[in-house]
Amino acid sequence: MPSKHAGFTALFFVAVGCGLLWVCPGAPGGSAIGPVSGSGELMALQEEPSTPEPADEGGETPAGEEPDEETKTPPTEQPQPTPGPNQFLVARRPFRPELAQKGMLCPVNVRGIRLSMKEYGGYLTIQQTVPSGTRVEADGVLFTIDDKTIDKNLRDALYRADSTKKDLEQSRIRLETDQAGSNKDIEQARRRKTYAAEDLENYKTIEWPLAKDRSENGIRWQEASLADAQTELDQLEEMYKASELSGKTKEIVLERARRDIELRKNELGFARRSSAFDEEKERPRYLANYETELNAATIDLQLLETRTAMSIDDLKQTIAWQEMEVVKAEESLANLTADRAAMTAKSPIAGSVVHGDLVARIAAGWPGSPAPHECFAAGMNVQDEQVVLTVYTNEKYRVRLVVAEESWRLVRKGMEVKVRLTAIPGKQFHGRVVELADMPDCTDNNRHAFSAIVELEETDMLFRPGLEACAEYALDEVPDALVVPAHLVSDKGGRNFCLVVVDGANKEREIFVGGRRGDEIWIAGGLEEGDILVPKQ
Repeated sequence: MPSKHAGFTALFFVAVGCGLLWVCPGAPGGSAIGPVSGSGELMALQEEPSTPEPADEGGETPAGEEPDEETKTPPTEQPQPTPGPNQFLVARRPFRPELAQKGMLCPVNVRGIRLSMKEYGGYLTIQQTVPSGTRVEADGVLFTIDDKTIDKNLRDALYRADSTKKDLEQSRIRLETDQAGSNKDIEQARRRKTYAAEDLENYKTIEWPLAKDRSENGIRWQEASLADAQTELDQLEEMYKASELSGKTKEIVLERARRDIELRKNELGFARRSSAFDEEKERPRYLANYETELNAATIDLQLLETRTAMSIDDLKQTIAWQEMEVVKAEESLANLTADRAAMTAKSPIAGSVVHGDLVARIAAGWPGSPAPHECFAAGMNVQDEQVVLTVYTNEKYRVRLVVAEESWRLVRKGMEVKVRLTAIPGKQFHGRVVELADMPDCTDNNRHAFSAIVELEETDMLFRPGLEACAEYALDEVPDALVVPAHLVSDKGGRNFCLVVVDGANKEREIFVGGRRGDEIWIAGGLEEGDILVPKQ
């Protein structure tokens, strides 16, 4: 059993799953495994040796202290197990893991050329296109779309725009005319109401009192005239009594005077009856007629104003709607014109042409994913927003990598990388990790993996998108690693296992791989120094 004050104890931090494990081979009973926190990078820590308290002369323990167990019993070396034939003894030694990952070459400057229609919704049929691999200049024609249908749509849109503008202009003229005519009618209705109000007021304050005064004055005149005639008759009768005129003449004069009085009495009666009739019937009827005219003029004015306002509002709403229709028609015409121009696709940059979506094809070409192939020719239909061609330049390239889960913690941004291409043997390129996914976003042999981007410092005239690349990382040496041959480790559904000899029997144990180099594997967890392994059966 090792002493608690023994030399150096090495601590290794390894990532297992989503947490970290520490392995302490110097702990009693073998290695102790437990969670620790940290950045996930491989680290080696050393514990400073402790200095034992000096003993009293004669080897006695200081007073008040119990003798240490190690002082009582000197430590004895534990015998190392001896592996048998076809067995392997797990031991610690320095190890520099190698990390190589496959990926694909991808240009940095990539422009996907897609049809983005604003208005046109018909078929998009390719009329002609440049072949894949063609070198084009900036503003060079890449492909054209059949424009027969969109030209018809353009003519229809132009007709709709012109027709809508004419309808709008006619509505504005009608609004101006109707407003002028309605204002004239309203003005006449207002004058009618004003005259009716004046007539009513005049009748009440002038005509009716004047007629009443005239009637009363006529009655008084009739009464006075009758009184005068009666006085004259009385005087004639007195005069004829004393006169010696013949009876016949006298009777004639008196008869005339009496007849005149009778007529005057009748006239007075007529005047009184006429005055009563005017007061009771005629004047109220005139008053009602004036009031009715005023009410009718008021109602007609209100109706005319209301109907005019409604008619004007309807026309204004129609004009507003037509104005929107004009805007929509003009926008539709402008969009169709832009769509018509877009059907002749031109290259935004000088570069090489690849049919289809180059970025998507490279991404789909990762291990475990299908690699689609797209080739467009005359007569084929394409969809709106579909990437038809891709234009790229050879000025700068990247390598898109797939990092396995067990290697993810060993890769970090800024690491230098050596890149080799299968298509260019014997040549090495240099790069640096510029992107590393924080979560698994791809697969490697049906296992979760992380994508990484390495930006290359050099370029080559032989570079082509999609070439297979291999990135090699320069990792730090692990001074005290458990290293076993690769043939002793088996992979079962993404989990690694070894056969360990325990009490004479072979037992399968899950282990955690920290790194590889050639035919050797660094075991970051699951085994202890001194374990004996046997080959998998």
